[in-house]
Amino acid sequence: MVLTLLISCGLTLPALAESDSGEDNGHGPDGTQGPIGPQGPQGPKGQPGTGGMNGANGTNGTNGTNGTNAGVDHRRLTGELDARLLDTKHTALYVFDSYAFDDQPGHDLVLDGRQAAYGVKFVVKLGTSYEERKIAEQEKEIRALQFELSKIVQ
Repeated sequence: MVLTLLISCGLTLPALAESDSGEDNGHGPDGTQGPIGPQGPQGPKGQPGTGGMNGANGTNGTNGTNGTNAGVDHRRLTGELDARLLDTKHTALYVFDSYAFDDQPGHDLVLDGRQAAYGVKFVVKLGTSYEERKIAEQEKEIRALQFELSKIVQ
């Protein structure tokens, strides 16, 4: 450790002596920087890089022709089959099956797996239907006819 301390002090003390003393110590003042030298020759050419990976061409999808495009909706018409299970004055319960007819290649009209949705519908009826209004009108007419008939019979 003492040896390390001596070496360390021996290297730093002369540097301190030069900078702290006002003496010249045989060295003159620093000169101005010289002119910039000419540019050196260009270095050797590096190794060529490895080729990047090109994506594989899509099959049957060039420019959107004869391919599928996820952003385009091909459905033209949607049909639905409903079967009423329960029907009351204010509610109804149905099972349904929706089917989408489209223009995609390979899709024909006979159950080609384009079933859009299926399930159960619960319907709440607000107001009266056309049939209910007609029935109410007919009931009024029947009552009026029964009243007229009762006058004739007596």
